[in-house]
Amino acid sequence: MSTAYAAESNLPTILGVLTTFFFLSIIVVGLRIYSRVVIARAPGIDDGLIILAAICQLGQWIVILIQSRHGLGRHESTISAAELIIYNHASFVGNIVGIAIGTMFLKLSIAANLLRLCQQRWFTLALWVLVVIIIAYEMVGTLFFFLVCRPMSGSWDPYAGAKCSSTETIVIFGLVNTSFNIITDVALAILPIPIIWRLNMKKSVRLYLVGILSLGYLAVAMDIVKTYYQETYTVETDETYTFSLIFYGFLEDCIGMTAASVPMLKPLVGRVLGLNSTRDTYYPHGSNSNTPWSQGRSQHNASASASGGMRSHGGRPGGGKRAPPDMYELDERETDSDEGASTQSKAFPYRHEPGSEENILQDSANSNARRLGITKTTEVRVV
Repeated sequence: MSTAYAAESNLPTILGVLTTFFFLSIIVVGLRIYSRVVIARAPGIDDGLIILAAICQLGQWIVILIQSRHGLGRHESTISAAELIIYNHASFVGNIVGIAIGTMFLKLSIAANLLRLCQQRWFTLALWVLVVIIIAYEMVGTLFFFLVCRPMSGSWDPYAGAKCSSTETIVIFGLVNTSFNIITDVALAILPIPIIWRLNMKKSVRLYLVGILSLGYLAVAMDIVKTYYQETYTVETDETYTFSLIFYGFLEDCIGMTAASVPMLKPLVGRVLGLNSTRDTYYPHGSNSNTPWSQGRSQHNASASASGGMRSHGGRPGGGKRAPPDMYELDERETDSDEGASTQSKAFPYRHEPGSEENILQDSANSNARRLGITKTTEVRVV
């Protein structure tokens, strides 16, 4: 063995790339939680699940740091037996915590977030089917790690005298698991597009959300690359040097957390990108939104329209505190213009537009003189 071969190391590249993507994803997740909890005041179960996913990826990153001190990036033939056992043991823990459980929490977070958009039965059923599939194959994948060797210590200690599954069996199982990952990633990226396109937002906001959700295809790309390395994996593969399987699996989860969290940053970046929908958004009263805020908003505004009572200073109903908006204005409608002008709504729509007044109109064309309520209102913020 030459000195140059023994000195070769991929560690700087491995740590540099993975650490960059990991901290980027953690920062984005942190901003998401701040945006949802502090600004929008509308946290959900999807936020809790993404936090669990981030904790699991933190565990995986710590495992990578441990491996970096015991042979990661070096050729396997240059690593001592004692170091290799520690390396493999750490890899065993990291695969379970990060690649299996962490991926499950991430996908469940995306599904839970999309369930908040549910306006149609088929969409709800499709998401719940995906949730069952995700939990099932991730749990089977986790159990496989525990059952691949008997005793289990054979997974990291080649001298334990364990009976383990063949390399071919492990590769086939890994390919099946990755295939499920690809299918569910694509499904979670495609399913929300027709729903988002009908939400009560400006067209620019809808394009923004569809574009951000399409970042999930980068995670699919990581899975496809990982599939190549799984197919070519043999007992001769210098995995401590290439680190290809864990490398692309970890990148997949980091990109997935980032893509799942960026859409929730709209309250933070909306003004900068011109995506705030409070200037030009319709809120159809009586919509099918399932969020508590949407229901409360619809009930309050419906009663305000019936009584004709709303303050003209600031446009805030009842003079109380302004209720927090949901992460998006999740109301379904049809549009016929770039700015999302509503052609149909279920009852008593009103629209925020620039100005300093409210127009309360009545239908004078009919003898019934039916009151339509508030058709235009403006919110004035004093900074």
